[in-house]
Amino acid sequence: MTRRRTYQDKELLLRNYVRLNRITKTEFKQLMRLSKDKSSVIRFEVATILFDVKNQASKKLLFQLAKDRDSLVRAEAYTSLSGFKFADVEEFLRKAIEREKDELACSYAITSWGEVALKLFDEHDEDINYVNKLLRTHKIMVSERCRLECYYALYGFGDKKMLKKIMKFLKSTNPYIRYIVYDTLELSVDQDNRSEIIDVLEKMLVKEELP
Repeated sequence: MTRRRTYQDKELLLRNYVRLNRITKTEFKQLMRLSKDKSSVIRFEVATILFDVKNQASKKLLFQLAKDRDSLVRAEAYTSLSGFKFADVEEFLRKAIEREKDELACSYAITSWGEVALKLFDEHDEDINYVNKLLRTHKIMVSERCRLECYYALYGFGDKKMLKKIMKFLKSTNPYIRYIVYDTLELSVDQDNRSEIIDVLEKMLVKEELP
């Protein structure tokens, strides 16, 4: 009789997979089984591992996980899909943004879609129009996190005016939003905006340290 794997067994197996340079067909079949595990933590970890397994089968499995009943699993699947430079991934993420009801997961879908579109296309007029359309929808308008990711996508598409809008979120009452802005600005630094970003961050860090 085959012994049923415990949660700890699955955790250990997945940790071992993270250390591997490549996933074999046998190991991928195991990931497919674990992608349907009753534990959302296990399904989440499968989505994380698939970021480094860039093939058609992995993409298909991430599409499945991106429709998971757990919003954190969906968010992680969206993140892993950001590494797949395929037109069908861009289209999938675009549709995911529109159907996603969870705010956090939706913000991850926006981020990943922007990254894929940036890698995939040379011209971004259509992408810019799409983001501006998103910004007029109620779901995005009421979410600081989603608006922030929309502005960052526009900045990536070449609209440098978005940097000012991103910086305005440093005044958010939500410390998590401010943290995301710090991270976003760090990713946005270049020769043209370096001094401006450093100046803004230094001023805000002083305020953050005040009791």
